[in-house]
Amino acid sequence: MIDKIKIDRIKFTYSEGYLPTPRCRKLRYRDAAGETSAEVTLLTEPDKDAPIAFRFPEWRLTQAMGKDYWGEKKERVKKEIRLFNGKLYERDHMGNHFCQGQGWYDLDEFARHFQNFQRRYSYELGKCPDTLEEYQEAIRFHAESVILMRHGENEIGVWIECGEPRYVYNTFGLGHNHGGTGLFIEQHYNSNIPNTHYYNALERDRAIEAAIDAAVRRGDDQSVTGIRSCEEIEVLIPDAVQVRPMRDHGEGDLFQNLLNELTAGADSAFEAGLLVLAAAAKESGGNTNNV
Repeated sequence: MIDKIKIDRIKFTYSEGYLPTPRCRKLRYRDAAGETSAEVTLLTEPDKDAPIAFRFPEWRLTQAMGKDYWGEKKERVKKEIRLFNGKLYERDHMGNHFCQGQGWYDLDEFARHFQNFQRRYSYELGKCPDTLEEYQEAIRFHAESVILMRHGENEIGVWIECGEPRYVYNTFGLGHNHGGTGLFIEQHYNSNIPNTHYYNALERDRAIEAAIDAAVRRGDDQSVTGIRSCEEIEVLIPDAVQVRPMRDHGEGDLFQNLLNELTAGADSAFEAGLLVLAAAAKESGGNTNNV
């Protein structure tokens, strides 16, 4: 069942344009207080209305570091991605809003946060419009990107739009086990990494094969075992797989691609380092102060 929850008294500050005197033609601006309301979708039967499309392991903070860096603790959990009205959603976590935040971002925290948009710039809204009406519309638009799901009798979770999980292999260091090669699960593209490094959730075997091939060419033989045992994306709704890297993404950073080619062709990490320095010097026009 799909319902709505209304959040009243959402307060914010915006720039109000005004003319100091009747003779003035140029608007001046001053801070003004505004207020609006918004409706958020509530799913009372999420398993029916927003089934799980993907599931994969991730590490989540369970104890903040505080003053002791080594006091940080994490636990390995299964992350769920749900499908609703053609869009993917993940459950919001306190760590998305607060440094070292722990636990789920619950309805009370969401409502409290939503009612205090006091700045003209916010993480959620970006650079907001200046007029009262446009600001109100921006807040309502943000509310539409969030859905609430009932989990049990007394728990309501906040779910936010998210990217589709995919595989990507990355290279580190100068090859020959200096840094290494790894295969990871990501939910977005990195503009520095070429489309040939990405594979959708149904292409795990191909991703492993490509990552191992890259590792072998770089001399990262110690990375092969880790690549073979990489985490797996569990696909529960195959039709939800829409990622097509060769269609959706670009060629990555051309200079970084060159460095990867030089590293793969070197006989040692030392040789790769010299080649990388030479390429960097050439890229900077011979000005080694910028290298």
